[in-house]
Amino acid sequence: MISVAFVAIGGYAAKVLNEILSHPSESFRIVAAVDPFAEQSPCYARLKQLGVKFFSSQEEMYAALEEKEWPQFTMISSPIAFHVKQIACAVGHGSHVLCEKPMTGNIEDLTQLDSLAQTGKLIAIGYQWSYSGAIQRLKADIMAGKFGRAINMKSLVFWPRDRHYFTRSTGWAGKIYASNGEKIFDSIVNNATAHYIHNIMYVLGSETDDAAMPGQVEATLLRTNKIETFDTATIRFTLQQGTKGMFVVSHVTKEEVDPCFEYEFEQARVVYPNAFGNIVAYMRDGREVDYGDPFAEGISYKFDCCIRAIERGESGVCGVRAASAQVKFVDLLHRCNKIINTREDHILRRDDYLYVDGLQELLERCYREQKLLNELKEFQDICMES
Repeated sequence: MISVAFVAIGGYAAKVLNEILSHPSESFRIVAAVDPFAEQSPCYARLKQLGVKFFSSQEEMYAALEEKEWPQFTMISSPIAFHVKQIACAVGHGSHVLCEKPMTGNIEDLTQLDSLAQTGKLIAIGYQWSYSGAIQRLKADIMAGKFGRAINMKSLVFWPRDRHYFTRSTGWAGKIYASNGEKIFDSIVNNATAHYIHNIMYVLGSETDDAAMPGQVEATLLRTNKIETFDTATIRFTLQQGTKGMFVVSHVTKEEVDPCFEYEFEQARVVYPNAFGNIVAYMRDGREVDYGDPFAEGISYKFDCCIRAIERGESGVCGVRAASAQVKFVDLLHRCNKIINTREDHILRRDDYLYVDGLQELLERCYREQKLLNELKEFQDICMES
């Protein structure tokens, strides 16, 4: 039985934990939880009932436990600024790791992370879709060359978020740097919708634990809420081998539109219409291939995948190598593009949500026409220079 520690048990981690605790397994047991605010977690009472030991830091945990009690597997769901240090601490004490995305906001951390990945310990990064059966089946067919060369990859997500979302946790939301000075680049692209820009690159990787690296990245980045980064983006980019791409996302549209994508290849068009459908490849010869729903397995499935990989001595499906693509993408995004502010007279409020009048229609047009927001003349009416 694999012993497990959870680093952070509030917020999103509590949702994952709740799903795990709802399906008991003889493959693992949770022995420790590291969180200075553990008692605030919805899972605290249940974990305490199970005999889990609580600690304020990993250092405190390792000092308090005998070496034979050290957890064999650590799941990290803390704020971005702590990921690299906590991954290194866990691996340094002999633990396999599953860390939530992104593994870092600082491209300079990749050298250290690459070294940690060479230790033989599993370091998995929690891009949700990478672990789904639907995505793994699709990626296998892409790697096998069944669709030919990738021509154009585009995805869209509109997820309105309220005021509390931008003031959550310890105040790092929407910040470029965390309070400890670590570069995090928290934004809609590097957090809520990171799964979907990563997926574009991930499915084009030449191996299971690999992703196509970004080349040129150009964007219109729009800030409506009072944050340092941005809450809307239209991004046009290129990947290895000349593949083109488009990513359109926003937290300030009037309506919600769950993740959808269109991937165009020489021999097929792969479509995911919304979060209530299946991924389907429409082949040029008229055949259709149904890959299933990438959300089907639930949010704790990545944890289950890692437990199985550890039991079998297998490598993971999405490690440091595959996750590096999204880190590099975000670095290029901030390096080459400035942030534009929304004009106050175009910002509307519904309860605790801000949305921009007419923005959703413009973003949908950007997606259809593969244009950036600032290439539409109508956009000039709703923005001002940063």
